[in-house]
Amino acid sequence: MSQPEGTQTNPPAPSGSAVTPLSDSYIAWTQHVRLDGEIRLLNDNARDHLPEVKKLLELVDKSLIVPEWLADNKSLQYDPHCNRMKCFRSYIRGLSRGLSLSKYTKDKDDHDLSIEVEECLPFLLHIRRHADALQTYSLGLDPVEADRRHPVDTLASLVWDFQLDGAIIYRTERQLQIPRISTNHSRFTQPDACAFILMPDSPGVVASADLKPALSCFPRSLSSSPECRFIPHWVTEFKPHHSEPASRRQVVKGLVSALYQRRALGFPNHFVFGTAHHSRTCLEVLAATWVPSDDPARLRAHSAQEASTESAVPPVDQANSSSGDSLQGGDVAGGGPRTDKRVDSNTKLTIQDIKKYNKIVVYTIAKYSMLDIEPLLELYLLMRQTRILAQQYQEEIRKDGPDRIDQLSYGAKDFYEWAPPPSPKSDRGRPSKRQRTDDQSNELGSMTEEIEDMMSVDQDDGFDESVESGSEELHSLSGAAHTHTWVKVSRVSFLFS
Repeated sequence: MSQPEGTQTNPPAPSGSAVTPLSDSYIAWTQHVRLDGEIRLLNDNARDHLPEVKKLLELVDKSLIVPEWLADNKSLQYDPHCNRMKCFRSYIRGLSRGLSLSKYTKDKDDHDLSIEVEECLPFLLHIRRHADALQTYSLGLDPVEADRRHPVDTLASLVWDFQLDGAIIYRTERQLQIPRISTNHSRFTQPDACAFILMPDSPGVVASADLKPALSCFPRSLSSSPECRFIPHWVTEFKPHHSEPASRRQVVKGLVSALYQRRALGFPNHFVFGTAHHSRTCLEVLAATWVPSDDPARLRAHSAQEASTESAVPPVDQANSSSGDSLQGGDVAGGGPRTDKRVDSNTKLTIQDIKKYNKIVVYTIAKYSMLDIEPLLELYLLMRQTRILAQQYQEEIRKDGPDRIDQLSYGAKDFYEWAPPPSPKSDRGRPSKRQRTDDQSNELGSMTEEIEDMMSVDQDDGFDESVESGSEELHSLSGAAHTHTWVKVSRVSFLFS
């Protein structure tokens, strides 16, 4: 089975794409935000002793614990799908056979797990059946991004919105502010979807006005106060065909936004997660966190990594099994669940400890194929495990956040200087005519990276991408007095003079 594929964050652009000018800009941005220069493999032996790797591997192990009834295709829970939904029958048989393997731990006592898996099963079967349907193209009507994403969005809404009673909410097309190098770089990124931890009592709500911008994940304007009640937990980006670099890059930007907010709250050791959809049917899960770059164990791992040569991993489209299914998720940890290994994620950090967390690392946990029901179940179970982690994070922020913010605002002032300045809006929420005229070229320049990210696709992809633009950028382009040309890119139109 395929293993997750490690890659540099600035991979070569696909033929016919428009991303060549973006490369240097993106590399400079990653250096500015202290992002490690690669997306790391989770099952790299040179790093398996690192604290963040141990925690992620434990998370993967827990995602391989399944209700016992799943391995029996005669179980009562399967009855509706086998006897009254004929389009799902063959998938049920394959799922029950796959879950009889030894890598899964069968649990007959966890009632909540059993109920929630039964709830999600129709959604997983829908994704699997829908992916099959999209494999058959008719009359040139190739599926676009929206065709592939809607069943995944429905599953995500179940995971985040419904099964946790409002503690996490799932929303699409929300802008997240990101650190920027200069005024020529965008103030924000806009992933396709985010799951937010909802905290009406977040420490950011009662923080002093000068700290609030860094305690928010959203871009702000002069006419509005920073919104601090929402904390990103999971970021999702969808891309068609072979747009793996662009999808990963978009998710990474969202993770960076979340981590800068999380560090300002006083919790750099928290994880944030994301799904990068690419290559038509691949759902790749990434995880990111802050780490101290001068940790001796980490330096040893870096030396070992430089001394070894990683073996090549076949591309997604070449990693299929004989049945056409690929990229099954549970392989990243190697072997069966290590349920005896426990990692203390509640380790108390001192203020001096927190200040040492100065580098962001990103790991690829696994690539899950939409063409196989078994990996889709593993993806759901992984999301469910991170949801439990999010509840723990919520309690930690509520309990310890106020004191940490108070101390860090004096001892680590730079933690609260990352947020970009507010957008140049008038009090009525729209830029003045003079502002629109004077700032038009600057706004176009700041959007260049976002637009190029959306267009970094193969030639046959056309313009089927969601362009990351915000209302303030579009307003600044809408009022010039001379002739314009409108260019339609998916759901957003751009105006060029």
